[in-house]
This record gives sequence, structure tokens and C-alpha cells, in this order.
Amino acid sequence: MRALSVATVCMIILSMPMPALAVKATASATTRAPVVARFAVNQAGYVPGWPQHAVAIDLKPGAPVSLIDVRNGATLRRWRATSSRVDPDSGMRVTALDLPALRPGRYLLRAQGVEPASLQVAPQALDAPVRSLLRAYFLQRCGVALNDAETGLQHGPDHLDDGVLAHPDALHPQPGALVVAIGGWHDAGDFGKYVATTSVTVGRLLSLYTGMPGQFADGQLNIPESGNGIPDILDETRVGLDWMLSMQRADGALYRKVSGARWPEPITPDHDVQTRYVYGVSSPDTAKAAAAFALAARVYKPFAPALAARYLDAAIAAWQWLGTVHTPQYIDAYPGDDSGSGPYMASAIDREPSLMSDADDRVWAAAELWLTTGDEQYVRVIEREPALTATLDVFEWKNPASLGLLHLLGAPADMRLPEPLRQRIGRALQNAAGHAFATSRSSGFELANRRFVWGSNKLAAEEGVLLATAYRYGGDPRFLRAATAQLDFVFGVNPFGLSFVSGVGERAVQHPAHLFGRVAGRPIPGLFVGGPNDEAQDGVAPRGLELLSYVDDARAYSVNEFAIDYNASLLGLIGALQQAQAERPRDRE
Repeated sequence: MRALSVATVCMIILSMPMPALAVKATASATTRAPVVARFAVNQAGYVPGWPQHAVAIDLKPGAPVSLIDVRNGATLRRWRATSSRVDPDSGMRVTALDLPALRPGRYLLRAQGVEPASLQVAPQALDAPVRSLLRAYFLQRCGVALNDAETGLQHGPDHLDDGVLAHPDALHPQPGALVVAIGGWHDAGDFGKYVATTSVTVGRLLSLYTGMPGQFADGQLNIPESGNGIPDILDETRVGLDWMLSMQRADGALYRKVSGARWPEPITPDHDVQTRYVYGVSSPDTAKAAAAFALAARVYKPFAPALAARYLDAAIAAWQWLGTVHTPQYIDAYPGDDSGSGPYMASAIDREPSLMSDADDRVWAAAELWLTTGDEQYVRVIEREPALTATLDVFEWKNPASLGLLHLLGAPADMRLPEPLRQRIGRALQNAAGHAFATSRSSGFELANRRFVWGSNKLAAEEGVLLATAYRYGGDPRFLRAATAQLDFVFGVNPFGLSFVSGVGERAVQHPAHLFGRVAGRPIPGLFVGGPNDEAQDGVAPRGLELLSYVDDARAYSVNEFAIDYNASLLGLIGALQQAQAERPRDRE
């Protein structure tokens, strides 16, 4: 069988959804559940000096609210629920509680007939969540045994036969060719591995490290590589990078994904013994990998020059292969390729226009290659994409251009980024943040994302990154407040009063859609779940309720599954806020 032609597969739109669990159920009714009066606070904790807010939900009109200092019982502030408004996305009556500048300590919110809410203020409030979010990658490693004394989680070596090429291609004309693609991270609650999500995860983690390298240390995560003199975040990120190297074909192109032909049942990964296939090359995935490799070449050079050179060689080879693709994009895909894994291209679920072309992926790659090599050819590629540089979208696998463009804004002065391009990107950033701010103002929970789709929590985090970065470059304090509100939403200032990260907070998500977690009988710590999804494709979460289309149920994969790029987005938000706060005195005072 020969590979499909470019014309045939340039844009294949598949309609199969992406379940992580082989469970179906009758769709839940779209009736809104009764609202219980309660407080919603950031359960991870508040950082002194950052904007701090909470909300009260469905209080009686005029009801008094008190903020109590637990240390001495003093009442620090009182509100009355006279300024409540109806949140347009949930229908809930919400009272905003802007907290005063609280010192480190523990506080209580109280109102008659409402369970008190405890909140903590501490300079290190986010240290433990960051560590947990990062350490979740170690718990997702593929191709190795897990015997983690810290969590007690265990399984044997898994997926040591990855993988068999699903279809012959130009470099492997015979059926059944072997492509050794062992390693990497399981992408989500199931056991698939994808270049699309691995590349953007690597990009976000490396950007996080370069933004504030002093926040990360060797030994921080207690992983097998701890103690080797390299910050643990870079050791962990290398797991994804080196797996992507194994997915690179000899001509520079990258295969898209590795998975079985059917969705696994709730089992530990070492019991998933079905044949695992490597699926065809893709220009969007190759471009994203090129960007991640080029960024890695800069970051790893001080620690491992030979490794950095290898990443740069991989980036350049990928870019050169992209030069052979003369259509909007090339995806070597066949019907049936997604019977046991997600498409990660245009589909019935993912319909964004950016998925019709690889231009956004190439812009990210060109930006990182220019910053790494200084070769002006890459800047010229970016300048030929005025639409992508004049409008910034959130960074994700569907459109990763913004990460590279924001890195260009921080380029060293001696690299001489063309001033018109710099100005265009700067205006695009401020415009994107202005839109996100306006959206947050219309929300009772100050939520900047109104797209309640698969992975909506990730989008909220990435909107926060844009807001915090726009504050760094423009100084508008409203953007900083809105960015912090996205963090508050994720950690509990939401209609459910729920922290969407397992193991973080008194009321954290308890039932992520995670196969290994179900077998273990407890949540895997540090998993950031997808959040409200109006279409609720799993048939378990309530459909058609916008912000309320969510349920904490292990079967509800379209709202309650974790993914590696979700964690990366939340880590990116925390890092962007920390960087904004650290730079504020120098830039604006």
C-alpha cells in the first residue's frame, strides 16, 4: 500500500471524538442544579502583594459578610450582598469580594447561613502547587517502571514495544516497519503519546524556566535524575524532547502520534499490551517540534552543549523538510487512524480555522530558530505572515504562534528585531489583553475565557498568560488583576467552589478521568482537568449549560481529563504572574 498523496491528505477532517475512557452513558439533563449559598476562594492560597479576590454565591440580598483574622478574631472588613449580579454564563447571583492587602496568615469569610470559608495568605502559597503540577509529568512517564515512594504509586515497565508503523510511507515502503518510539509521557488519562501536545508542553515548560530560572533547582522534584547538577524541570522536559527525537524520520519530518488501535480500559499502563502504532508524518507537528527543539538548543546549551547541538540539528532538519511542503499543510492520515487515539488535527470537535494551515506552527518555529541561530531567513518568514503577527491568540497546539512571537518581544537588543515587527507584535499583545480584560469584566467570576469547549480551563490559563505578559510590557494594572483572577478561578473561585487541580486545596477535584488513577483507587496528584465543556461529548457531564457543563466524574472524559498541555498552561500562568510581580518595581515604580 502506498502513502496517500499530499492532495489527498492535506486537510483531512475526521469526526470521531477523543474519549479517554471506554465508557458511554445517557447524556445528562440540561436542567440547572439548585444553587447552594457558599463562598468560593482560591484554595491554593493567596500571595501577599498580588490582587486578591473571592466571591459569594447566592447570598440573600443585603446579607452581611465578614472577613475575620483567625489569629486574633478581629474583623478586618465587612461587605453587604447589595452589589450582587447575575453571572451570564452560569445564571448564578454572585457578589464580588475584593480582599484588602492581607498579610501572611489565615482568614475566614463568614455570613449567616453559609458555611465559613478559610483562606490562606503566604509568600510561598504557590510553591507546593507548582511542584505538584511539575511532578505529575514524572508520574506520566512512559516506557519505564514507576515505584514512587513519595506517592506510593507503582506500575511495571510499560509500552516497551512502541511502535509499529501504521502505514508504509516514502521512507518505509514495506508494511510493519518498526519505529522505536519508547519513552515520553502519556498525554492524558489514557496512554497515547502525541507530538502536538508534547511540543507545546515542552515549549511552555522551557519558557517557564527561562522566565525565572532561579525558581527551579536540582532536587526540587525528587525524580530519578535529581542530583545531577541540572534543574529538575529541565531533566523532566528532556523526557518529552528525547521522545520527539525518536519520532523524527531520517528526512526531518516527525510522525504524529503513538497509540493502540483501541481505547484501553481502566488498567495500569503496563497491562496495556495491545500493539502500539506510529502514525504518519505531519507538517503542523513537524513545525511545532522544530520550535521546541530550537528553544531547547538555547536552554540546554549551558548544561549540555552536545545535547543542545543535537536539538538544533533536529530543528534545522525539521525546518528543511517543511520546505518541501508546498500546500497549506500535509498530514499523512488514513480513515481509522483515530480508533484508539485523538486526531489532533481538524475534526468535529476541533474546528478552529488555524487547523486548516500550518502557517501558525511555522511562525513559532521560525521565531525560535531565529532566536537560536540569528539567521535572518527566519525573520523574513515571520514578516510574510502579517495576519499572524497582528493578532495574537492564546498559545495551544491548535495555534502555537504566540509563544514564539512573545519570545521575540524579549529578544536581546543586539539581535535587531525589525522595529515595525516588534511594534506590530506589541500592539497585538495589548489588543489581545484588552479583549481578555473586557471579557473578564462581563463575568461574575472574572473569567477571561468564554469558549466552553474541550480544555476550557487551559484556555483560561492561557488568557491569563497574555494578560500578565501585556502588563509586563504595558503596565496596565487592570491586566494584572484580570490575570490573577484566572488563577483564582482555576483554584476555586468558580461556580463549583472546586480546585481543578487534584490534591490542591480543601475541595479539589476527586475523580479525574485517568485510567491508572481509577485502578489506584485515588486521584493522581497534580492533575489539572479540562473544565466546563458545553458540548460534553462524554454523555456524562451535563450538556448545554456553558460554564455549568462540568461534573467531577471519572467517566466524564470531555470535562474531567487531565492532559500534559493543560498542566503546562497553568504552570505558564503562575510563572507569568511571578515574572510580572518580580519586574514591577524596576519597570513601573
